[in-house]
Amino acid sequence: MQLAPARLSCFWPGLARAWWRGSLRGLIAAICFGWAICVLLLATFVWPNWFAPWIVSLCWLGMLVFWLIETVRSHWQLGRLRTDAGPLAGDDRFAQAQHEYLRGNWFEAEALLHAILAQAPRDAEAQLLLAGVLRHSGRYAAAQRRLSQLELLDTSARWTFEILREKKLLEQRQQSMEGEEQASERS
Repeated sequence: MQLAPARLSCFWPGLARAWWRGSLRGLIAAICFGWAICVLLLATFVWPNWFAPWIVSLCWLGMLVFWLIETVRSHWQLGRLRTDAGPLAGDDRFAQAQHEYLRGNWFEAEALLHAILAQAPRDAEAQLLLAGVLRHSGRYAAAQRRLSQLELLDTSARWTFEILREKKLLEQRQQSMEGEEQASERS
């Protein structure tokens, strides 16, 4: 998406955060702003006797100030919101990392994923794949930390099933390693 159309999402408070990051807080803010505008329109044009005219005017002024502040803030944060949303357009490093992962080249995949996460630290897909790489390369504590960090991201909500699956695989692998250690100690 070009930057000019993306800037349109900044004119509705909360919409940019909801659209680009999938933020529940942004969605709630956008819905509340819409409801507040509807109530003010009703109080101004449909039922003007609901409230005293000075209260309605004060509410409109407050709404205008809120809208201006949030619009400027959204414009200011738009670059970060778009970058943090996931892989950059035209960036095929994630596909390369997947290819290396499927070939069993853990360290090449890890290097590519670290490069991706240096530019887009909130990329949930790259975080999840990195946790899998760490598990396959035997670094279970690092994989567990990566999954815990991933769960804290707003963008991880749609990956809940995969995160739980990865945790289960990690737990199974740790248990099998402990069983192998106990068996080797006995013999």
